[in-house]
Amino acid sequence: MRRRLARHGRWTAAGTRVKYRPVAESSWWCQDNDSRAYNRWADPLPADCRASESEHLVPYSTHAMTEILRWTDPSRHPHIAIGTGGGATALARY
Repeated sequence: MRRRLARHGRWTAAGTRVKYRPVAESSWWCQDNDSRAYNRWADPLPADCRASESEHLVPYSTHAMTEILRWTDPSRHPHIAIGTGGGATALARY
């Protein structure tokens, strides 16, 4: 049996300890700087949030997220850093 996944995927993995929010066909992450929903989950996409400036959450692959959710233990206060080895997006403290 498959269950819908939170944030950036479709299905949850059994045995995860992380709370999740179901993703629907109408789920978006609004990245439109001019929108009241900027930098937030939106379902459905608000009229003031341009789709071209947002991410439709449904199309993402589930494999990587499933592995992260299985590995993550909220009681250990996990921190996942995403960046590069050099340049403006370099992770300097890890």
